[in-house]
Amino acid sequence: NGKYNADNFNLNSSPQMTQFMTEYLKIKLVEKSEKTEKFLFNDDIVSGLLTKQLPPTIKEFLEQYSAFKSYDKMLSTFVKDYVNRNVNGFVYPSIQLVGTKTGRTSAKNPNIQNIPNMFGMKQIFIPRNEDRFIVYADYSQAEVRMLAMLSQDTAFLNIFNSGVDPYKQMASKVYKISTDSVSPELRQQMKQVVLGLNYGMSAVGLADRLGVDTKQAESILNDFFTTFNRIQPYREKLFRYCAKNGYVIGGTLKKRRFPMFMLVQEEAERYKLASGKYKRYIMNSPIQSSSSDLAIYNFSRINEHFIVNN
Repeated sequence: NGKYNADNFNLNSSPQMTQFMTEYLKIKLVEKSEKTEKFLFNDDIVSGLLTKQLPPTIKEFLEQYSAFKSYDKMLSTFVKDYVNRNVNGFVYPSIQLVGTKTGRTSAKNPNIQNIPNMFGMKQIFIPRNEDRFIVYADYSQAEVRMLAMLSQDTAFLNIFNSGVDPYKQMASKVYKISTDSVSPELRQQMKQVVLGLNYGMSAVGLADRLGVDTKQAESILNDFFTTFNRIQPYREKLFRYCAKNGYVIGGTLKKRRFPMFMLVQEEAERYKLASGKYKRYIMNSPIQSSSSDLAIYNFSRINEHFIVNN
């Protein structure tokens, strides 16, 4: 097709990719941008499409497209930046303790906080000399654990306190089957549910991510909220609080303001504004902020440990 060739087609253009998917490949997209009302096409949607039954040629294209995006992101976000900011073999990044709107830490010039595991990227960093070493550390399911703490859902907390694979246990409880009967597919499905909830994902978004219809996605969410019955009340309480006050508060009392909620006086009207993308922001901000604060606190403890025991 002359319309889609290397001379006039950009794989990094979301509008062009959306048009290509809907008009040329005849793939039905579901999620729309709330700002433009146009269909969205991003990495999450590609992942959702790959779980569906598709013609082999289309599935192969999506797999190659996904691989291309991974390589392209690694090259543009990390490799080029590291090379450009190299000073005699060293990089000197800036760490921002409150570097994002959600209140979490970030790193720039260059970014060393989100180094991908793929392609051996982490191995390009080596200690300055033989007397020093590099520590790689990460929290396991940090934001999901923070959701458990903030919601104070007993069943959810018990899962993490048990020390056993949390997503497998969640799937066991939600689907009412033994943990031994939880397949890798069901575990992954539950992981998508929980991670999506951290960003206020709706049944429509979950359906697209899991490759199921909206009714089935609603059923999965209902079963989840029934099993862990303090999570939905926590979400609703958060939305109402933000609608009334115009901000949300993280675990260490950091606020993220949402001025649009102060445009009207009636709480009910404000609450109607807490939809779509704003619900995602409202839901995720306290979780990201609190998780980041926990990491910062432990950074300082690790540093103190090295100083005392050096």
